[in-house]
Amino acid sequence: EDVNRVDMLGAECQVMTLRPRLILTNASEHQIEVTPFQENNNLILGPGESHELHWAVRSGDEEAPSTSIYFRPVCHPPCQWSGAVVCSDAAAGSRPFLLLATPGTRIDVGSRSLGFGIPQVWSAEVAPVRGSLAVSFRAGSVFAAVNRSVRVKMMVRPLDCDRALADIPVPHGQEVDYGWTRPFHVSQTYSVDAVIAGKKYHIDDVRRTRRRYVPSLRVVVAISRVGTRTLLTVEDYEVIGQQGQQNRPEGGKSTMQVDLKLSRLGVSLIEEVPQPRELLYVHLDLIRLEWRKVSESDTKQLKFVISDVQVDCQLPGRVDAERLDRSLNVLRQDRPAVILANCGYGDRMFLKLLIEQGATSSTDIMIPRAEIAVDQLDVAIDDGWVDPLAHFASQCFPGSGSQGMPLRGIKETAGSSAIQGYESPPLPSVVQVEALHIAPVRLTLWCGLKLRSAGFLPPVWREALRVLSFSDELTLEDATLSLPERNVPLHRGSLKDFLRGLASEYTMNLLNNAGVALGKSSLLNLPRVPLRIGGQTVSFLTDTMGLVAGEAASLMNHLTFDDEYVARQRQIRSRKQIHGFADGVHEAGRSLGQGIEGVLDVVKKPAEGWKAGGLEGAVVGVGKGVASGFVKPISNIGQAISDVGAGISATVGPDTANVQRRRARPRLRLPRLLFSDGGAIRRWSELEAELLWQLGSQQMRGIQEIVFLAQEGHQCMVLLLYTCRL
Repeated sequence: EDVNRVDMLGAECQVMTLRPRLILTNASEHQIEVTPFQENNNLILGPGESHELHWAVRSGDEEAPSTSIYFRPVCHPPCQWSGAVVCSDAAAGSRPFLLLATPGTRIDVGSRSLGFGIPQVWSAEVAPVRGSLAVSFRAGSVFAAVNRSVRVKMMVRPLDCDRALADIPVPHGQEVDYGWTRPFHVSQTYSVDAVIAGKKYHIDDVRRTRRRYVPSLRVVVAISRVGTRTLLTVEDYEVIGQQGQQNRPEGGKSTMQVDLKLSRLGVSLIEEVPQPRELLYVHLDLIRLEWRKVSESDTKQLKFVISDVQVDCQLPGRVDAERLDRSLNVLRQDRPAVILANCGYGDRMFLKLLIEQGATSSTDIMIPRAEIAVDQLDVAIDDGWVDPLAHFASQCFPGSGSQGMPLRGIKETAGSSAIQGYESPPLPSVVQVEALHIAPVRLTLWCGLKLRSAGFLPPVWREALRVLSFSDELTLEDATLSLPERNVPLHRGSLKDFLRGLASEYTMNLLNNAGVALGKSSLLNLPRVPLRIGGQTVSFLTDTMGLVAGEAASLMNHLTFDDEYVARQRQIRSRKQIHGFADGVHEAGRSLGQGIEGVLDVVKKPAEGWKAGGLEGAVVGVGKGVASGFVKPISNIGQAISDVGAGISATVGPDTANVQRRRARPRLRLPRLLFSDGGAIRRWSELEAELLWQLGSQQMRGIQEIVFLAQEGHQCMVLLLYTCRL
């Protein structure tokens, strides 16, 4: 466990505590007798007394060992022993036990006489806490029966594998607790028979809310949760209503559905120190939340869908597809503006969550079915946004650094017994998941973290990484991590342990994929240096040759004296997508075909001139046709060379399909402009964001107002107003 950093002068320290695996507590007012599994030494616990219990664990047993114990209250004559109390993390929660009486004897507890053959009801509560198991015993149960009818008599008959255990009378107006002999057994169904006026009414599971109408007896049998207890209630109802018709208190079949739909949602993360600026922009597309309640099956269903997600880093120095210098993208290591985005393969949603919850009268969370699906994600991690985000989090949660166990408490409890001043912890939230499906998850990572930030590694390891990586950064380049599909079987236990188990399993899957990430990390920079130098050299040469040929072709296009042709060629070049050698050859063939078509301008231009201006136009057209017929083929040959060079560069260069996809992804909007020195926030404006991008944060700092003056084409004239500038 972590120690409070404030007590350790800012140092990160941990303390290891040895606790007993099992602590038993008698939370009742009577003595109880406990016997461990397969042992003969019984233990007597007085009221409020706690005792630690140890047992032998064989080598190779599970990491969190479990055992079983039995208990009964100390009374005369004694009642029967309880069923097995399973002491394990998965058995978290409260279980009611029905302790049967010895046939033909009277049971007396203290000054209270329970009569002949009437069983007792006790509860065993299991609470996992920091690796220990706190098991408490108390009289009573969270399940109780109440007879509020003045017409009929009532008894409760708990069932164990369809076998009647005992008949428990329920007097009018009183709450009578009930339980089962083996509530921890896997076959236990928590079923009872309610005997009303001598007639039996079977209830499969009293943990589920329900309301049943019995017309022959004019009563209603209901199961509901009141506070922390589950009540099985029988009550009367009025037969004749105000209209003279039969008035049934039960509801009919109905379905209630609530839909929440958002076309898009944008969230800006703005920091104030060291200067007001937008840190991150999170954009979500097509958000839908659907909640449905079906009264017939008494179930609830929740659907949550997010179509697309993208997170943009809005700090200076970030580049995206629209502002990336593609002519030098082989040698530059730009930090992308888009740090997280889903790929949308096969029209997959970024997140699809489906949860069905069964109605329950107990504190347990019943989930018959749950499904989780996440699209493939591209994630870029670097110090450029991780450090500012950590600083922002420290400002939002200033007390986060003081979390952990206080040093004073550690000194006071060191060397003392665990049961000294011990108090039973509260019961955790218990979840029962019958079927959970998690679709496979695929991540593509780019990481660039400075080694000095990796303080969790020993200094020797950091120095070795620095030598092997030829830099002070630990990088991951286009590393793909795949987490397999998971079908989680039936689980019952504390919600915290359930989530911890899932996280632990996925952590192991990530470690199993560490070899894939290692192949794309800076640890292999040393053996890959010759390959990278060779590949980058060839890519640079071909890219440079293609760049020169393309620029020469662009200059020659103007010698054709054909403005329409120049504009069309510029548009064609902007639409080209060359991702490999085959794409380059394909585009080069198209360029050569356009050059051959240019030869025909010797005939086409004079004809067009004759139609437009007669003889004079024909003479001018001859000049344009000769120039165009000579220049266009040469210009398109240069463009074909540029296309082939770009194809070779894309094939030999280090950019994979994932890298090209990341580089081609634009940010959704430019960073937000904040006004005045205090960073006043206004509604985002494209004009204001463009001014911030072109002039820079230093020039726009402290601005009070922007006055729009005029616009001509894509150019705007504005007046910038400051408080301290002339």
